[in-house]
Amino acid sequence: MISELQRRKYVHRFTTLDVNGSGFLELSDYVTVAVRMCHASGVATNSTLGASLVSACRQAFERLARDCGPVEDARVDLQTFVDFMGGELAGRPDVFDRGMKPIVDLIVDICDIDRDHYLDESDFCRFLGSYAVSECEVIAAARRLGIGPTDLISHEEFVHHSRNFYCGDDPSDPGNWLFGDISALIE
Repeated sequence: MISELQRRKYVHRFTTLDVNGSGFLELSDYVTVAVRMCHASGVATNSTLGASLVSACRQAFERLARDCGPVEDARVDLQTFVDFMGGELAGRPDVFDRGMKPIVDLIVDICDIDRDHYLDESDFCRFLGSYAVSECEVIAAARRLGIGPTDLISHEEFVHHSRNFYCGDDPSDPGNWLFGDISALIE
């Protein structure tokens, strides 16, 4: 059973992933995010790094669609996504580490333009902007994560925040803000 906070975070995550606004998650949503992230970071989608992210996002969607059971036209609706995420990830950081951490590592590698293993505000904006999150929300999320004009987070800290977003249940955890402003979700 997932908590109300976790349910709200998964609903928010669904919204950020549904980049075409269809009300369903589709393969094209996942690939679009990967391509946007590559383009925003100056990484060619046919480079080793870019192709790895596109492939990983494709595989993540295919696993989601397969594991969610019979899904019409390989589309996943909101409730199915929330149920799946809650069943797979809520309170299970080991599952995150096996299944999602490799994608998070690729995302950091792509968005970290100067390859210093730290994300600055511009790097984070490239990441979250790929999901079409508004600039205002990106800045609010960055501040909650401790990222500012001169403040950086390490690759490991980004992974930690990602793990806490998907697996955690603490309303004060900064990782809750990984995908944008969630203040309305935790009040």
